[in-house]
Amino acid sequence: MEILSITRGQIKVKLDNDVLSVNGEAMMPQQPPNLSEYVVYKNSFKWVTKNDNLSINDKLRTKLLIFLENELRKRSLKIIIE
Repeated sequence: MEILSITRGQIKVKLDNDVLSVNGEAMMPQQPPNLSEYVVYKNSFKWVTKNDNLSINDKLRTKLLIFLENELRKRSLKIIIE
């Protein structure tokens, strides 16, 4: 897995040979040492490269959320899941 892009409203993740997007929201930047926050909507995962959104089950969603949390922390962002 790797993050392809992070914008104010969406994160795109490459998973094997497919691309998945999740809607989110970048919140107001914080001054160090506080981490800025990025809100992720857990029910907004969808495939960009294929039309099989039913394959995004709870196990995959949990795996992706853990991955996003770790990757965003590396970028000095705190994830909030809604």
